[in-house]
Amino acid sequence: MRNTRQLIRMTLACGLGLALVAAAGAQTTQQQQQQFGPRTTKTGKGAANVPQAEIVATHGAWRIQCQEGPAGADGSPGKKACAMLQVAKAEKNPKVEMAISLVKGGTVEQPIAAMQAIVPIGVFLGLGIPADVDTVPLPGRLNFVRCTPQVCVARADLKAETLDKFKKGNETNFFLYEAPGVSIAMKFSLEGFSAALADLDNY
Repeated sequence: MRNTRQLIRMTLACGLGLALVAAAGAQTTQQQQQQFGPRTTKTGKGAANVPQAEIVATHGAWRIQCQEGPAGADGSPGKKACAMLQVAKAEKNPKVEMAISLVKGGTVEQPIAAMQAIVPIGVFLGLGIPADVDTVPLPGRLNFVRCTPQVCVARADLKAETLDKFKKGNETNFFLYEAPGVSIAMKFSLEGFSAALADLDNY
């Protein structure tokens, strides 16, 4: 699995803003034969072409990073996108890493908070990624939306009550499945979550 710096770069390539995945730049194709496992994409422009990200703030275990989006067809500068994110390693297998990012969007009347996970390829996709806060299971889960040759991406829009649980909690576990019934807990600290979430409005 990629090291933390590379994983953060892939997170930015795959998730800043509310677009699902922009890094691969290719249509998804199904693996031959029906079987469990990740999807792959054709070779395209990857994270190497993603503009450099800038850390603009740190709140506890969370950092806020921003980067410029792609330039417009007329050459106009791309729109800056920012996300709060954190990377964790599995306690039993430090080679397995996972990045969680959260972005805000929508309108003043209908704000949206979207959470996205970047995980290794080879995970079992069918069950998505359930989570808990301080061992209490959260409703719903992050659902996989796409895989590139390097990583798989799962996302979910967060309701206000779910955000409140993250704000009030101490830690959260996201569960990656190697197979049905076989999961790996990925532990993330919620220290600084509320402050980072509020600070996102400033960028």
